[in-house]
Amino acid sequence: MSSKGQNEGVKRTSHANNGVRRTRTGVRLETALRRALTSVRRMSSTQRRQSLIDAGILTSGGKLAPPYR
Repeated sequence: MSSKGQNEGVKRTSHANNGVRRTRTGVRLETALRRALTSVRRMSSTQRRQSLIDAGILTSGGKLAPPYR
């Protein structure tokens, strides 16, 4: 993966913000990741599985989709 893709959606850091990374909406990256992880932890196993299917990571049969094999 290129460095451009890794930082997509994240503002560049500068000395003015003391190296704090933020999302496009201005939320601290650490805060956004914590919220996402909390949301995933609250999901049931069925909801997590469906989320992976919706994202195209798993097939409806529960196997990894070809790009992830």
